[in-house]
Amino acid sequence: MGMVGAILLFDISRFFDHLDPSLTLCTLTHLGVDGTMCRWIHSFMTSRSVFLSFNDYSSSSFSPEIGTPQGSPLSPILSAFFTTLLLHKATQWEGEDLSLYIDDGTIYASGPTYHVAAVHLTCTVSKVFTWLQSYSLIPDVDKTELMFFHPPGCRSPHRGAIPSSLSIPHPHNTPLVLCPSSSLCYLGIFFTPSLSWDLHTKTLANRARSTLLSLGVLGNSIRGFSLMRWRTLFHSILLPILTYGFQVWFTDKNQSSLHHILQVAQNDACRKMGGVFHTIPIHMTEKLLSIPPIRYHLRHLMQGAGARLTRLPPSCALCSLHLTTKSTSVPHFFTLPPLLPPCAEVPSSMPPVMLPPHPVLHLWSHRCMVFLSLTPYSKAMAKCALATKPSPLYIFLRSDPSFSHPYITLFKITHNQKTVLSNFCLHSSPILTALSAFTSGI
Repeated sequence: MGMVGAILLFDISRFFDHLDPSLTLCTLTHLGVDGTMCRWIHSFMTSRSVFLSFNDYSSSSFSPEIGTPQGSPLSPILSAFFTTLLLHKATQWEGEDLSLYIDDGTIYASGPTYHVAAVHLTCTVSKVFTWLQSYSLIPDVDKTELMFFHPPGCRSPHRGAIPSSLSIPHPHNTPLVLCPSSSLCYLGIFFTPSLSWDLHTKTLANRARSTLLSLGVLGNSIRGFSLMRWRTLFHSILLPILTYGFQVWFTDKNQSSLHHILQVAQNDACRKMGGVFHTIPIHMTEKLLSIPPIRYHLRHLMQGAGARLTRLPPSCALCSLHLTTKSTSVPHFFTLPPLLPPCAEVPSSMPPVMLPPHPVLHLWSHRCMVFLSLTPYSKAMAKCALATKPSPLYIFLRSDPSFSHPYITLFKITHNQKTVLSNFCLHSSPILTALSAFTSGI
């Protein structure tokens, strides 16, 4: 759309060690967590003792007043809940966006010029850092980075010049002066201002080569690894390195140079596993080892990512791309592209998603009605259920997506074990279809 973007990466310093138990309890209560779970979490954060050990010295134990254990799997979950209030405030921003992955955060802003994008980013960073200060959290200055994005191959004078530096207010220190970076690494993926993925693929290829040389040292000095073990190491170690973050950049369209970078690294691994000379054609080595080219493997992984996307609930952020239009300044009439490329083979209409009920909620009941769950449904099970609960009037509901329409519910009314009425209802969702059938039956 001809816009430029500005992004700032920051890290919350010692996030787990600064989580306040009282503030965490208030946040969980505000989110609707039941009292028993809140008391258990408060006990988890306060009722513990630690001691320091270095060489032969061990200190006396003491009880920390704040923080969560670093190695506990519950600590990342509590930290995610702790920052929900900040993320909720971010949804009300108009031209900026905030995302958090545990203690790694990104702030994004866009504008028609670099100056406008920088002003929006500075104001948003000030809001985020002020919120962190109010909750006794401090951003790490050494891990804060800045980058400006621009459309590739388009240098319009109307956008102005890229600022040489940007002054970011810091709550505890003097204003932080940042210079724009030529590359960023966020969650293991390397970004450039024009979103060209040469740096990312070259870095992954070099990592795979260094790992391949390291694995060669582990083998026996006489024979080395067997072919079966080499294949196991290739699929469990080398291939995940080569394909890391493929969902971000792989489209299988006009990317032959990127495929070539990864394919050369895979060719080196194939020659090492097969013990063949460099003069042997690589396609023969791949057939010998039963390893397809890297492009086919990326397509297979992308199709798996598309299958997982169809199973996500509609409330997931990956299924709600329209929420990103406020920060990217995309007009409402503009049709957003799909999340994954066409090679992922994602269907145009997602299948219905049925979430399980919350375990705390009680099933709806009525003194004149009894709900019988018959899964799978059969006449023998229905007759057995009717015999245990005698009643002259019954209403049967059955939702079966195997019919031609995915949202259909059949209902039947029986009186004295004889069918009085049977029909079906269609609606836009499974829940509305079941409610419509139930209302029609009553």
